[in-house]
Amino acid sequence: MRTRILAVVLAGMVVSCAAGEVCTSGYFDCGGICVDLLYDSTNCGSCGVACDEGQVCENGACILSCLEGYTDCSGTCRDLMTDDYNCGSCGFTCAAGYACVDGSCAPDCPDGYTECSGTCKNLSNDPSNCGDCGNVCAAGEVCLTGACSFECPSPYIDCSGSCADLDVDHGNCGSCGNVCNSGQICVAGSCENSCLEGLTLCSGVCRDLMRDPANCGSCANSCDSDAVCEAGACVLACTSGFTDCSSSCRDLMTDRMNCGACDNVCDVAEVCNAGVCTFMCLSPLTDCSGVCTHLDDDPDNCGTCGAACNEMHATAYCVSGACGLICHAGFEDCDVDVTTGCEADLLHDTSNCGSCGVVCATDEVCLSGTCSTRVGFTGATGTTWASVPSGSGGRGLQAWVPLGETYMYYGTGTSFGRHDISAGTWATRASPPSSLAGWGSPALANGYIWELRPPNVLRYDPSANTWSTVRTDLHAGDEQAMTVTDDAGHIWSYNALTELIEYDPIADTVTYHMTGITTYDFETRLGYDELTNSIYFGGFSGGGHLYRWDISTSTLTALATHPEGALNDIFCADHWGHIYAAGGSSGTTIWQYDIATDAWARIPDWPISHGVNGSCSVHESGWLYMEPGSLSTVYKIELY
Repeated sequence: MRTRILAVVLAGMVVSCAAGEVCTSGYFDCGGICVDLLYDSTNCGSCGVACDEGQVCENGACILSCLEGYTDCSGTCRDLMTDDYNCGSCGFTCAAGYACVDGSCAPDCPDGYTECSGTCKNLSNDPSNCGDCGNVCAAGEVCLTGACSFECPSPYIDCSGSCADLDVDHGNCGSCGNVCNSGQICVAGSCENSCLEGLTLCSGVCRDLMRDPANCGSCANSCDSDAVCEAGACVLACTSGFTDCSSSCRDLMTDRMNCGACDNVCDVAEVCNAGVCTFMCLSPLTDCSGVCTHLDDDPDNCGTCGAACNEMHATAYCVSGACGLICHAGFEDCDVDVTTGCEADLLHDTSNCGSCGVVCATDEVCLSGTCSTRVGFTGATGTTWASVPSGSGGRGLQAWVPLGETYMYYGTGTSFGRHDISAGTWATRASPPSSLAGWGSPALANGYIWELRPPNVLRYDPSANTWSTVRTDLHAGDEQAMTVTDDAGHIWSYNALTELIEYDPIADTVTYHMTGITTYDFETRLGYDELTNSIYFGGFSGGGHLYRWDISTSTLTALATHPEGALNDIFCADHWGHIYAAGGSSGTTIWQYDIATDAWARIPDWPISHGVNGSCSVHESGWLYMEPGSLSTVYKIELY
């Protein structure tokens, strides 16, 4: 939502004229009264159009006037201090298990639990928080009904210093340490799904189907980006100053095709000024491609026509012809340049970690706004694959998941969703505006999820659950290649012209690197290695050939061929000297490529045949995930 700068009219909105007199510039004759159609609430936009109760007239349009303590969010007054779906700012939704308290998302603790320093604790039996947060029982004591004691009476059991009733204890259900998931309760020693009244269990999370735009009316029914969920139905949500005309939001004050009213079309030589068709824009408005625009406060035409303020991780506004920014939570304008938006991700940016100018050491990463020591991968793996709760309806895992991330995303075609890593659940998210690559691997950069599929650059905003098409001019020759990011936050892919595509999301620039490879390698697999600052790639039908593109020198090197003579769609890199790839179109063998030695070696076999259409993902927390092409069977193995 853009910040609107309200004009305050102190006097002169209504002027009576004597017989024979005409209205001065800026006023219009309404039944013998000269009125300012831009700000008169009884004649707003045109004579006789009165604003409803609770509205004011601004620039010729009736807009919502929220009471003190409420904010206009897409035409609805919201309390940003308590609204779970507009917490602190419009559209910011608290995650499952959190509620909006004083404008910030805080853990929504179940009955019987209390928030202690951001974590839900049971004060009745927690020996570290017994009766009160921070009250620790002495050695040898247990916590019983909020008081420290030396033993647990029947039917309570001593669970590491906590007196727990295994029949009903959410954190020790049936046995010590067995914790029920969010949205579950413990009944007779078993975890059972249970949502509060008015909520419905959707993929293991309690949702409000009456107003959740991602689960509107039914689970996984996602509203479009320009709609909201009201009473369980997706409805068009026109922002203030716009009117729904045949399911399209229109500005009746400036739209030549809907001037003053829906479907009222101005003549060819006319423009729409303040809801009236006229031959010119009256001062202080300027004609911008047939639309009368106030260049002083229009964020899409700030100072000059077409000069749009950059909304990268920000709400942009225009004052006196100059852009201003209100940064989204976790982001900041560290380069003090409004043309790049709020470019710094304070939670992950090693050059601005936690605040602008805080630079992490070379062996550190920025984790949740704090510099933390990074430990690289040695190439060693676990001995067995562990089963992961499966999903459905897609493939194409995000190939690299940095340390501290909550979700792993996946996407193919129009299917797009994410995996909650700690909860082990899968959820469908908003569909992209155009088809994702069949084996494309969405990539994370600058707080957004990206995919390059020529000719489009597609961007997903996780906080708003919305997609946008950033560019439509990439070199043609789409071959459904993977998308990956490098250490500088640049996004890479490949096209059928044998070019590596490099996109800088901050500068919004594209660079094409001609590789010189003459063979057409369909469905090119890509991975990035931080130690060598290089992109590693090869095509599915390229005979198993692997190549290295050195980003610093723009040079290409041919590497050892995959032992099975083909690079499977399962391909990912650990950013620390190793690449993982299946071979051929079926089988259980999985291979690791060691960059330092230019050699392939087998790691433990996958439990079942991997097929040809799968994908893999490396989590910086120390896991390699792999799926065979439908998310129906997912396994992981530990990396060291």
